[in-house]
Amino acid sequence: MKKINSLIGSVGVKSLSAVLAIFSQIYIIKMAGEDGYGLYVKYVTVVSLMVLVAKFGADVGCVKKASIYFNENNKFGLVSLLNGSLLFSIVSSGFVAIVYFLVFNYEFSGVELFVGVVVGVAIPIFSGVMRGGRRYIMADAIESIFRPIVMIAVLTAMVWRDFGRDSVVYAYCLASVLTVAVYVRYISIENKVETWGIEIPRPNLYVLLCALLGYAIFQLDTLILSEYVGKVNLGGYNVACNYVRLVIFVPLIVAAQAQQDFVGLSGCTKEVYLKKVYSHMKVAFVCAVVATGFIQIFSEYILTATSDKYTAANVPLKILSIGHLFNSMTMIIFSALYMRGKEKSVFLCNAIGALFAIGGYIIFIPKYKEVAAASSASVAMAIIFIVAFYELNSSVKNDE
Repeated sequence: MKKINSLIGSVGVKSLSAVLAIFSQIYIIKMAGEDGYGLYVKYVTVVSLMVLVAKFGADVGCVKKASIYFNENNKFGLVSLLNGSLLFSIVSSGFVAIVYFLVFNYEFSGVELFVGVVVGVAIPIFSGVMRGGRRYIMADAIESIFRPIVMIAVLTAMVWRDFGRDSVVYAYCLASVLTVAVYVRYISIENKVETWGIEIPRPNLYVLLCALLGYAIFQLDTLILSEYVGKVNLGGYNVACNYVRLVIFVPLIVAAQAQQDFVGLSGCTKEVYLKKVYSHMKVAFVCAVVATGFIQIFSEYILTATSDKYTAANVPLKILSIGHLFNSMTMIIFSALYMRGKEKSVFLCNAIGALFAIGGYIIFIPKYKEVAAASSASVAMAIIFIVAFYELNSSVKNDE
């Protein structure tokens, strides 16, 4: 019964967060304008890369460590991990922000970068602490529901007070700071202790490399594109990237729930195991096809309803939706590989896909702009699926 309630709660939070993500995106565009939204997109893209480097895979270690402390009812350990995570976030983020500001930056202030990276590192780490303590739904709700609502409220106030072109960046930073404060307060209240310590989360190079590969495939195109198109077109392309998530909305849920099934099938025959994996892949693919069909038919209407200046993103949106058809099945395969302890296979798949993506971005984006970005990403997703499908069958065969 608890699992059913947890599933219903998880689906409910994810559905509400998806609606909020779309609404907040449209609202930001209406309040800050297409240029302001383009500036926001570039800021978030730059900060996201800095965050990956600054957190160094420590968020994954926090989940494991917090889970151990939770099972032991070790509140002192949880609070110490929280304190250490906060210290780690400030120190690592400060170092990365200073290096980027001095070497690469020419558009954002040092304070904007530092705050963005600190909260960007802190949120997934604190979320990891909560997830390790079995507070999955609350962790999702704070990040995916509380933060966008606060950002909308803050942005409204800042536009009203005329904070200028950086209003949306300030709103993002302040909403993220408040989100971190809620995480800290929630964890502290649940784990009251008379004494406290500091436990620094352990970085993980392998996790960092996997995260960088994911960034190369799904976010590097936006960063490179920002050098060749204006902020309006950059914002339009990002809108297309956000709307295409409709294709993988259901597959993400299917992949998360499938992990439990895959763990229980570790001792089954090759045929039984693959049949179960293919069954989940079929569900994910069918749902993705329906969403892709919707986008192919209504893509222009969806974009113009957001802004009539985003029509250039129509073709990229259609291309990306096709690429995510492959991604919908890859998610299931990756879940199966992770549950079989085949992390290196997942890394190999992403590495091969990243090579094709990066090559396409560098060679074709300067000339073909958004179409090249979408096409390169879609080709990379198709290649990742092919390699992942081969790795899945090979791993099952070799384990027999």
